[in-house]
Amino acid sequence: MGNQTVADPTGGAFKFSQFIEKELFPFIDNNYRTNKNERAIYGHSYGGLFGTYLLLENPKLFNKYLLLSPSLWYNDEYLIEQTKRQSFNFEATKLYMASGEFEGRIDDLQRTFVNILKEKKIKNLSLKAEIASNETHRTIFGIGLTNGLRYIYSK
Repeated sequence: MGNQTVADPTGGAFKFSQFIEKELFPFIDNNYRTNKNERAIYGHSYGGLFGTYLLLENPKLFNKYLLLSPSLWYNDEYLIEQTKRQSFNFEATKLYMASGEFEGRIDDLQRTFVNILKEKKIKNLSLKAEIASNETHRTIFGIGLTNGLRYIYSK
């Protein structure tokens, strides 16, 4: 209605992804030796949510995703609902997701998200997901980061 604006259901993820793509990457590529064909993102909690957003909305920005305890409950499970409706076209992409066994809803939503991706049998997506024994939202970092790096950089 008139001047009213619709709230961004992603909390500003599009704007931040545009900054990464149009400002940050060009700056880094112009000032440092990089391999544009090997880009990884790591995120935990809300960072994992943002990484999930990028996987769905701009999958060519990164080709390796290490996402721990993603906050997929955000905005009434917006990204899970989006994943159900979306079709995908990935280039060679690796995704590692993990959460700790004591995370309850985060574990359940991660399983749901991963199952949706697996059911879609997405070409060029290599996926590994784990629920780490005896870990919580605060302790998943060590084992999750270690296992995730091993997976996304394995041949």
